[in-house]
Amino acid sequence: MKAKTLVTLKSSVKINNESIHINPTILFQRLIVLVETSDDMTQCFEYELKLEPASIFKDGLMRKPNKALLGKALTNYSISAQHQQPIATDTTKYVLDGGALLHRVYWNIPSTFTDVIQQYCNYVTKKYGSVSVVFDGYESSTKDHEHQRRGKTKFSDLSLQPNTELNCKQADFLSNSNNKSQLIKSLTTTLRSAGHECINCPDDADLTIGKNFVIWNRPNYKDLR
Repeated sequence: MKAKTLVTLKSSVKINNESIHINPTILFQRLIVLVETSDDMTQCFEYELKLEPASIFKDGLMRKPNKALLGKALTNYSISAQHQQPIATDTTKYVLDGGALLHRVYWNIPSTFTDVIQQYCNYVTKKYGSVSVVFDGYESSTKDHEHQRRGKTKFSDLSLQPNTELNCKQADFLSNSNNKSQLIKSLTTTLRSAGHECINCPDDADLTIGKNFVIWNRPNYKDLR
């Protein structure tokens, strides 16, 4: 009495390396019988019948968060904790999220690798003066799934030298974690030479910013996203 997809016909699980076919309808009926005979039905529905909670994961990757909504909530919280909004002063120190900085500056195409690095350095110095730049790590972090999602373009690795010409799209280049790591390494050296502080995190930059540049403990620091 109900149409079923081909996926339903292929439902199976592996037990001791043996694939066993599962009929979802019969399985559900047996679970209902089990629940009805149980003294505590709440415990039976405490967990989802999935390896990963659907509310957090989709297609094997963590769902993309609404960062704008979270940022607004955190800003409102910090302001209410201080009872006033932080005001920039002559001693204000800007803290830049390195990941956001990589996308904030638009490259001139074509440009050499050295030209691109210098373009970032000029942007930071001209717009913010002396800053602290915090970069994400690309070893293992809470952003691993986001890195996988962005890297689906399969853009090839590049061997970057000072005179290497970059004729590709900026978004494609930055979708490759190896290329991005080379860019961050060279950019860190140049920014430090220009008098800026650079922090290369082993994992997530947001965590480091939260721990070291908390706005209500250091009111003269502003976080740029």
